Amino acid sequence: MNQIELASTQKGQLKKNKRIGISVRLELDDHTELGQVSDKEERSMSFVALRRYLKGRELELSEQNQ
Repeated sequence: MNQIELASTQKGQLKKNKRIGISVRLELDDHTELGQVSDKEERSMSFVALRRYLKGRELELSEQNQ
């Protein structure tokens, strides 16, 4: 698998012109749970959701490579 390194800001974030926004619709229970986790970890809901997405993507890719 090829890895592409993108230019980032000093804080390690992607530059705004390289970001793509997405909309996610959640079930009420999932939204509540995501809100609780974000409060507990003192992170934004979008950060927690993105972290979960990336972890799931990593698992999916590893299953495809087996």
